[in-house]
Amino acid sequence: MSGIVIILFAMVVFSFSYKYYGGFITRKLSVTSSKEIPSHTMYDGVDYCPAKTPVLVGHHFASIAGAGPIVGPIIAASFGWVPVYVWILVGATFIGGVHDYTSIVASVRHKGKSIGQIIDTYIGHNGKKLFLLFAWATLILVIAVFMLIVATTFESIPSSGTSSLLFILLAVAFGLTVYKYKFPLLVSSIIGVILLFFCIYLGNIFPIQLSKDVWIYILIAYIFVASVTPVWILLQPRDYLNSFFLYALMAGGIVGLFFTFPEVHLAPVTNFQIDKIGYLFPALFVTVACGAISGFHSIVGSGTTSKQLDKESDARVVGYGSMLIEGILAVLALLSVASLDQQHFLELLETKGAVAAFSTGVANFINN
Repeated sequence: MSGIVIILFAMVVFSFSYKYYGGFITRKLSVTSSKEIPSHTMYDGVDYCPAKTPVLVGHHFASIAGAGPIVGPIIAASFGWVPVYVWILVGATFIGGVHDYTSIVASVRHKGKSIGQIIDTYIGHNGKKLFLLFAWATLILVIAVFMLIVATTFESIPSSGTSSLLFILLAVAFGLTVYKYKFPLLVSSIIGVILLFFCIYLGNIFPIQLSKDVWIYILIAYIFVASVTPVWILLQPRDYLNSFFLYALMAGGIVGLFFTFPEVHLAPVTNFQIDKIGYLFPALFVTVACGAISGFHSIVGSGTTSKQLDKESDARVVGYGSMLIEGILAVLALLSVASLDQQHFLELLETKGAVAAFSTGVANFINN
């Protein structure tokens, strides 16, 4: 089967899902544009502040679309590409998108409270403590792992450290330009994206040579500053500008498919049990979380996104829409290795890992 057919079918399914099933959920929740919501009624200029819809979509999408929708589908392809593909389509449409959408709406209707606080209201204090303990442990693990990965990357590729520091300064400048000085969003976005790639260029010219330990301390300081800085100054513009990397990656990969015409050579279905992964059930549904359904998204949706929602009706495009876009990214990740036969795929996965496999596959699409 052609990879073009697979990606186009996914895009058609998700388009219909957004229009019809997203509309169905909207009617069931009685979502309207007229209700007063926390970003306005509880405005404080720090956490509670309304954001323009494209900016908030970029913030939410960049926050949820990390390594998960790339690594998960590639690893799960060991079971064959068909189970992964079907799970992404079904999961993102009926579970993941609904989960993200309703998490944001639930938070908005409870004064922007987090999911943990909402659990306290409906399930009880013990449920709240259990959830917050899980969330705390998850965030500690995620922060520790990503801090180590980023510090190692900055040490081995000094130019990336310079580019990232310049990117932070650019994000702050973008936030001030749009929200304080009221520059048009379109003009600011065009200039911001151009400067974003200029930051990469400057990073190659002025690489910063620091040890991994020093970078870890810098990252710890950055995390603290980012956590107490008003969202419109750093967090929101950083994620918004960062989302253009993801959009460019996806656009380049999809357009590249029409020039390479890749055929799927991976086995449609392999074995119910795979060594080092486990059984198809439940391993498939655990491995492919981001891209289908991820509970972590509720932490993002209720933690920051809901407090920046300008209108309740924006929750559909921000929550449900972003999840479907992430589903497209997951399908693209699957296609990045689908042109390999099963033996070569397993060898590449074992020797170089999922990220390297994705990078190689998408690079082939774009270069051709």
